[in-house]
Amino acid sequence: MPDPTPNPHNRRSFFTDYRLLTPSERSLWRYPLMWAAAIAILFIPLIYAGIYLASVWDPYGHLDRLPVALVNLDRGASARGKTYQLGRDLVAELRKDPPAKFIDYPSEAAAQAAVRRGEVYFALTLPGDFSRKAVAGSSAEHGQLRLYTAPGTSYFSSRVGSSIAREIAADLNRTLGSNRWEVVRASLRDVQQGFESIRNATGQLRDGAASLEDGAGRLASGANELASGARSAHSGGQQLTRGARDLSGGVTRLTAGTAELSRGLRELEAAAPGRQQLQPLQSGAQELAQGNAQLATGLAQLEGGARQLEGGAADLARGATQLEGGAQQLAQKLPQLAGGLKQLSGGARDLSGGAASLAQGHQQLAGGAQQLATQQLASGADTLAQKTGQAAQGAQAAATGATELASGATELASGAAQLRAGAAALAQKTGGAAQGAKRLASGAADLQNGVDRVVQGNVQVKEALGAVTSRLPAQKDLDQLSGGAATLAQKAGELTGGVGQLAAGAARLAGGSQDLRDGAGRLHDGLSELYRQIPSRTEQLGGDPEGLAASVTVVETRTADVKNNGSAFAPYFIALGLWVGATMTTFIFPYLLLPESGRHTGQAARVLRKFTVPAGYVVMQALIAVLGLHLLGVTYLHPGLVVLTVVTASLTFMLLVLALNLLLGAAGRLLAIVLLIVQLGASGGSYPVELSPGFFRAIHAVVPVTDVINALRFAMFGSYEGQYGTLMTRMLLVALLSLVVALLARYRWQFTPDEKFRSPIITDVG
Repeated sequence: MPDPTPNPHNRRSFFTDYRLLTPSERSLWRYPLMWAAAIAILFIPLIYAGIYLASVWDPYGHLDRLPVALVNLDRGASARGKTYQLGRDLVAELRKDPPAKFIDYPSEAAAQAAVRRGEVYFALTLPGDFSRKAVAGSSAEHGQLRLYTAPGTSYFSSRVGSSIAREIAADLNRTLGSNRWEVVRASLRDVQQGFESIRNATGQLRDGAASLEDGAGRLASGANELASGARSAHSGGQQLTRGARDLSGGVTRLTAGTAELSRGLRELEAAAPGRQQLQPLQSGAQELAQGNAQLATGLAQLEGGARQLEGGAADLARGATQLEGGAQQLAQKLPQLAGGLKQLSGGARDLSGGAASLAQGHQQLAGGAQQLATQQLASGADTLAQKTGQAAQGAQAAATGATELASGATELASGAAQLRAGAAALAQKTGGAAQGAKRLASGAADLQNGVDRVVQGNVQVKEALGAVTSRLPAQKDLDQLSGGAATLAQKAGELTGGVGQLAAGAARLAGGSQDLRDGAGRLHDGLSELYRQIPSRTEQLGGDPEGLAASVTVVETRTADVKNNGSAFAPYFIALGLWVGATMTTFIFPYLLLPESGRHTGQAARVLRKFTVPAGYVVMQALIAVLGLHLLGVTYLHPGLVVLTVVTASLTFMLLVLALNLLLGAAGRLLAIVLLIVQLGASGGSYPVELSPGFFRAIHAVVPVTDVINALRFAMFGSYEGQYGTLMTRMLLVALLSLVVALLARYRWQFTPDEKFRSPIITDVG
């Protein structure tokens, strides 16, 4: 019943009224429960702020507890002779300093299924071609770091996943950039070394070129000397050609001796009596033999004839002696002539061989004209050798005939001497005529034989002399041979000098050629080194500037997506709102107050009666909240499930709050508020519970708001795929447990007269 209006006439002062109210207010503190409640409420702000701040104190410092799926399918790649395993290296780096709690999954599908079930908050996948595309650095195909998030499950985790993925991509890009820079630096070092090698090779080329230049100079000098020697040889060859034409004049002494020999032989041939000239001698010898028969009758005439015979014999002896001396001289000179002719034949053969060698050796030097002249020289030498050979044979035959002639002349001289002696004896001794006649007959016979031999030898000598003289060369040929031989002898020396100069120039040319070869070898080595140092192909960085700057990109695929941060937090605040709504019913519904008329009612009827009206009330709260948030722009994937979830959650919270009040009385209301604060941090609505301290992680699974939030996330966004039934079952279990507690809590009931049974918002009773 409300207090009556104060009477203005009985009104007291403010201080009097304040003193009148003080004792009653002080009486409140006589109860221990009042002190306990006051102390507890005293710490409510601190508890509220402390619990909530503790739950969100440093979520980024505990990201290593955030469960995240990691899938590495990278097969690696090879580029520029190096193998890249970016996926393996990235996983190793993430294991060393993990930005989150990475859990390996065998496939991308398994990891995405885990995200949809709410087992992990997001998934990172490295596809099989990750290294190949990342290393290529082409903007047409980046290395993709695939991010699979569920903003409806945890908007914060999705943002964290994007941040981690971008950071990983940035680190990979920096690593790849560093690697490419190392490649560039290595390439620059290779280029620098290549330039040094090119410089060294160029130095070798320079030195080789210098040597080549010196060798070329020496070669040029030698070539000049060779040309000069060749000119001298050519001039000598020309003079030799002209001298060869006058070869016969060069052998003057040989031709002179040959001419004298020819003349002597001809004179000897002309002087030598022939068969016709010796016929009288032969006839006389025959007549002498015949006259021996008339010797007897002519003895009278014998003395005179003997005297004449003695004189003729003396003449014959002198002629025979002269004949013997001439024959002996002829026999002595003819062998010398034969030897000279043989030497002449040998020299002619040597001359022919030398001319042939000269024609062969100087064929290229002298040219056609010189070759022709040398061939003429060789032909003349051959002719000379042939003719002198024939002359030698004739001289040999003449020598043989001269020997026989000398022998016959000796016999003739002997016969002449005997004839002279006989004639003398005949003249002196007429008495011995008979004996002298006999001896004369014998001498005549001997004379006949000697005459025959003299005739025969003289004929042979004459024939041999004819053969020798017929085979001797003509005088003009000997004259030409003499002149040519003289010229050849003179110019051969000049030719030898020219050939000597040519040999010296050729030697220097050989030396210069060797230097030129050495220089060319060094030049070749330098060029080879330069060729080896210049790569056949240069390694180039592939890709383009955009691809190289961002070789790895994050490709995010979302499941249970939400439009904005407000929609993402809607399940969290709906659940908290439903809890607050259920708690606020304690201020309008007297859960502990019963009318006196219900003192003897049963516990089940009391609990059901206390639950009936508030249940309808919280259901209306839930429906209004769902409709209101939808009007604010929050969309629902499964509207029917959303309604089912909020209705179930409201009734569960209502039963839980009712159980706390029936169990603890007014302290139950306070505990409900404390539970609200605790569930703010333990439910994982704002941040993943893995980022909270251990106390909140420990009670996360048992606080009812957790299941409500996760069930709403499935109904609104599709998160926690396959978990909705489990979550709803757990809520129903909490509701059932709360109902059991409420049925068992029978000691906090307060009774009041039926006429005073009112709402606590009107009176604080109950």
